[in-house]
Amino acid sequence: EGEGEGEGEGEERRDVALSSRKKEYPSSYYGPDGRLRNCFPVSVVGTRFVVDMLHKTPMSSFAQAAGHAVKGNRGEAKKAVSTQTLNSIGLAGMYRMIIDNCQNEFGIVLKLLLDESLYPVMFFCQHGKDRTGLIATLILSIVGIPVENIICEYHVSEHNLEEIKETVQNDFESVGLHTEFQKTPVAVLESLLSYIDWKYNGVRNYLKLCGLNIQHQRRLRSLYLEKAEPPQAIANGNVIGPCSDLTGSLGTTTFSLVNFRDVRMTGYCVKQTGLRKHWRKRFFVLDNHRLHYFENHWSVGKEPLKSIALTSGYVVQTRDEGPKENLFELVRNDKRCLLIQPEADREGWICAISKVIEQSEGSCWANSSKSSSQISGKEKKPNPRKAKARSPLSLSFSSRSPPDSPSHKSGNPSSPNPSPNPSPNPSPN
Repeated sequence: EGEGEGEGEGEERRDVALSSRKKEYPSSYYGPDGRLRNCFPVSVVGTRFVVDMLHKTPMSSFAQAAGHAVKGNRGEAKKAVSTQTLNSIGLAGMYRMIIDNCQNEFGIVLKLLLDESLYPVMFFCQHGKDRTGLIATLILSIVGIPVENIICEYHVSEHNLEEIKETVQNDFESVGLHTEFQKTPVAVLESLLSYIDWKYNGVRNYLKLCGLNIQHQRRLRSLYLEKAEPPQAIANGNVIGPCSDLTGSLGTTTFSLVNFRDVRMTGYCVKQTGLRKHWRKRFFVLDNHRLHYFENHWSVGKEPLKSIALTSGYVVQTRDEGPKENLFELVRNDKRCLLIQPEADREGWICAISKVIEQSEGSCWANSSKSSSQISGKEKKPNPRKAKARSPLSLSFSSRSPPDSPSHKSGNPSSPNPSPNPSPNPSPN
């Protein structure tokens, strides 16, 4: 503001704007770029949460907390309560308490996002993983992002916090919380979303309790989504196509960026790479068919550095002898493909990769073990006339049709069994 005017007039306009904004917003200030910033402090963990937590606190903890409070040690008083209550229910239990008791607070935040004049908006909490993570989960659910992607985004926070790991650790230890509260486990958010489905019949109905009716949810979707033109297109390794309508009666077909719908595991691992066998830290994504790895988690939307189709022939096994500890290797035809050191849960990675390989082997066996007669239920005899009418190329192509092709699905293969002696001069048909 104030461009093309004298400095005095510009400053006067700023003061007027600031004073008028202060009546409407809790706090306003001008950022380094000269733009007016509006701040909305929202106590997401509100009174209902505190009351619920106190109801769950044993009397012995109250007595201990009161003793610290009398001495003026507020930190120790909080620690006495949180140690007994939150540690007993864990991170998953705390999330459920927030969902049950902080609906009004969630509604305040989400309704602010309905005001397009406030954009762009940044929302954050002390560490950016719990309260921020839950609000982000609700927003992504409203706009129809697949659950697997939401969980993957939540889990990435654990790696982003590495830069301030000591600060996070000190903050949680100061109130007596276990190390579990410093992380963002996949299982915790999976459990929470299942809890919302069970108790509130889905995110859409839960948001109604937060004060966001169908019109509000439709408005938020329209602000955050852009329609992509069908048919489906491939862009940067992602599929742009219709995603599930998680808000039910909104009656809109949404097209969004969908990647890795069947995510089984994600996380950083150190892998041996290159001719010189250097070790590089990479972000791995395992889905139901492939193992992908990227330079970092920010690159997940781009083309992976490599994707390995976990078909039959692959074996995953531990490797206790090597230059590093906690290693496992991916082997095919007795030749090592990857030597990997995960940051955590080596057995979990091995188990998940093994299941993908087993599924692939089972699928290949099922398809290869069924002959044409078994699929159709009738014994078919070779038809020499039709065999002569087909070129060796078409016969070869037909015999290699993929398992998902119409000929396999319909139960009637399009081509009969080839003649053992095809005609040397096939017709152009």
